[in-house]
Amino acid sequence: MTARLDIGLVIDPGHGGRDSGACGHGLRECDINLAVAQHFADAVLPHVRYVLPTRTRDEDVTLAQRVNLANGHGPETRKLFVSVHCNATPVLSPWKGKARGSQAMYYRNDTEGAHLAGVLLDALRREVRVMPWGGSLPRQPGLFQRSDLYVLRRTNCAAALVEIGFIDHPADAAQMRDEAWQQAVGIALAKGVVRHCYAEGVRLAEVA
Repeated sequence: MTARLDIGLVIDPGHGGRDSGACGHGLRECDINLAVAQHFADAVLPHVRYVLPTRTRDEDVTLAQRVNLANGHGPETRKLFVSVHCNATPVLSPWKGKARGSQAMYYRNDTEGAHLAGVLLDALRREVRVMPWGGSLPRQPGLFQRSDLYVLRRTNCAAALVEIGFIDHPADAAQMRDEAWQQAVGIALAKGVVRHCYAEGVRLAEVA
């Protein structure tokens, strides 16, 4: 028996299959999301009751399927949901190719999700020096309250969506291409989840 945090974690690598997500500098968002999510899962698994990925390969998974998987698994267990993405600025934006850094989103009524999003941003800043970009809240750079994102709105647990960088920025893209950096980001996200759990008073439990 091993003592772990009594919580399950759903990790959602955004996009996949026919939906490549954002593209830039020869990279596809869906590929980066999956690589980081796999490192994230490996790093956090020794600390939580279970890890449930919404996809483990380049495949089509609808938003509803992602949410249903999260909501339907382990209803007796407290859960968190983290969706991993890469950002990109709109084509006509004056910031196109200039914006860089991390952002995190949470649903407007999700207090714990707001804390989770903030801790994940802080972990990226502390562990891999990915600085937050923008933000809609005073004194909390990079943090956004969103009501329009399906996976945040429809999950029945605390949820956050994290943008690990801008795939259309040359420096961010160069980092994303580096497997060591992908692993470092995954480890940073895992540390953020663990810090969040201890701050929220998640208890330890014996897990076989």
